[in-house]
Amino acid sequence: MLKPECVRYGILGPLQLRVGPDPRPMRGPKVRKVLALLLARANQVVSADTLVDELWDEQPPKTAVATLRTHIYHLRRSLDNVTPGLSETLGTAETTGYVLAVGPGQLDVHGFCDLTRQAKDEEPATALRLLDEALGLWRGPALSDLPAGRPLRQHIAQLEEMKITALESWVGLHMQLGRHRALVAELRGLVSRYPLHEWFHTRYMEALFRSDRRSEALHAYQRLRRILADELGIDPSAQVRSLHREILTSGT
Repeated sequence: MLKPECVRYGILGPLQLRVGPDPRPMRGPKVRKVLALLLARANQVVSADTLVDELWDEQPPKTAVATLRTHIYHLRRSLDNVTPGLSETLGTAETTGYVLAVGPGQLDVHGFCDLTRQAKDEEPATALRLLDEALGLWRGPALSDLPAGRPLRQHIAQLEEMKITALESWVGLHMQLGRHRALVAELRGLVSRYPLHEWFHTRYMEALFRSDRRSEALHAYQRLRRILADELGIDPSAQVRSLHREILTSGT
């Protein structure tokens, strides 16, 4: 019989529950949402009110609390179907809510946080290896297979910010090591994925410029200027304009 600590959970992508390499299905959309929110707050009490808010988006039926208990019951059964005894990790916190106990190495976001934290204290080459490993834990947008309610949307936004911070560190270390040419393709993808993230655009311009691709760097600036004007009604920051002037004067 498998021990509960052999189970692995994933929220950095579609919701995932697996034993070894084998994913295990978790049926029922509301049961999946309950599990996702408990994982997003693993080892913390999630109040019944928060779970009700997630499931019914501030328009709960009169039977919401009783129905929530039914979903918790089905979640416990589903966990035991994965491996007997796994439901014991889902506890009730008196009458206030529920908590899912997750051990070290069981939840992908915990591994991501550990790796990015370690990277901050290492020299560039080691830090990049750790960040590569951390970013490799992402299988796509967080919980992309679930119609998230307000509580989950907040957690998903936090996870995305954590990913962006790690990407900024990853790009910055490559720039520090002078790997501008190797970064161009990656940064092109990042500015496409995050069109309003000015920092990525700035590094893209810089990588092109340092790779002797001046005209493309100038084109990247014009593209950023149009995006900011059209979407936000603002101009590029002083830092970006300063880099633009440097690129312009380099050709004189």
